[in-house]
Amino acid sequence: MKFDILSGPEYDSPIFLWRVNPVLFNPRGLPWTVGLGFGWTVLLAILSGGTLLIAWGVYLAYWVRTRQGHSTALWCYLLGIGAVMLTLAPRTLSGIYIDIVGFAGLILLVITPLVLRAEIRAVYKNSHGVNLPINPLLTILFSSAYLNWHMLDLPIPAADSETAHVRSASR
Repeated sequence: MKFDILSGPEYDSPIFLWRVNPVLFNPRGLPWTVGLGFGWTVLLAILSGGTLLIAWGVYLAYWVRTRQGHSTALWCYLLGIGAVMLTLAPRTLSGIYIDIVGFAGLILLVITPLVLRAEIRAVYKNSHGVNLPINPLLTILFSSAYLNWHMLDLPIPAADSETAHVRSASR
């Protein structure tokens, strides 16, 4: 599959447009944020009060899902966000349950970048045989800003539905 020029009859099908959305990913099949420098990513994260790190994590986890056909990190992010939102909503939970759900959501949001790190490394290992040296401590400290900055600019093909199904069934 070509990523440099998106033209021709093979790219006109609605299935292709759904799988590789040019708005979400660059023509090489990578997240469009890969070109940002580490300083810019940290500055944007600080200016957004840290919420950008979570949104970036969801975006990178979605990218992993389009490349592997599944992403545990995406579900972990969504569960963590849901748990934190549930604790912020008034009168949804009472007593100790609100503390337990809020703590579980925060733990998920801290641990999920490590899950995303493992999935990004697996994508590069399966596609190009490259072991990305992503530091776990820096992943915890800088979350998705560090993961985004550390991704290589190598074209990664999207997962076909048949191939992704076979991969997920073999696990």
